[in-house]
Amino acid sequence: EEKIDFLVKHHVEVGVSFELLPDIQNKQRPFANSSAETYKVVRKNVHLLNENGIQTRFRSTITPAYVHRLEEMVEHVAKEFPFIKKIHFEPVYPLLYSNEDPSIDEDMFYDKFIEHFMAAKCIGDLYNLDITTAATNTLNKIKPRYCRGELCVTPNGDIVICHRSSSEKDNRYDDFRYGSVTDNSVIIDEVKFQKVNNLLNYKKPQCDRCFSKWHCSGMCLSNRAM
Repeated sequence: EEKIDFLVKHHVEVGVSFELLPDIQNKQRPFANSSAETYKVVRKNVHLLNENGIQTRFRSTITPAYVHRLEEMVEHVAKEFPFIKKIHFEPVYPLLYSNEDPSIDEDMFYDKFIEHFMAAKCIGDLYNLDITTAATNTLNKIKPRYCRGELCVTPNGDIVICHRSSSEKDNRYDDFRYGSVTDNSVIIDEVKFQKVNNLLNYKKPQCDRCFSKWHCSGMCLSNRAM
């Protein structure tokens, strides 16, 4: 309730990372030190956000094990969260198989994602639900670079340009870090910030000849740096 009061006071919109269906949510996003079902906790808090007038949207990460259930996810949201007006689906990238079906190769997975995403989008239209993914977002606009960059605060207080590199275990972490937060101050390394910001403007030579150079705009920096 205290966090919600803060969000209301400062007019913050909320994006919730949520796998939408109970079995998927509980498996892909379990608590580290509890057997409680994360679906029930998220569901309760999403309804609290709505009751307090906070505009909320969902963002789901799609893996090969669940790529065929996008339509079911949309139907579930329309029934259980009728106040939600936007769902963003994003296929996991790069495709790793630690807990997935190795019989599904990369091309097959992304083809299936496109197939089920388009079907889910049609269902969303019936419920006035905006169903998006990064590809559809980029096609709807012209932009000089893929990403504006972020002020992402990591658990240890560092500031990085991209939330996908929020751990020191990530080999891009040092390149993407440009500041830190302490109990008393926010420190920005201006030289490092300009360097990492310029990375977002950089495009590969082949981008000059690409038909989507003003939509993709050099591709996601995190993916490009893999």
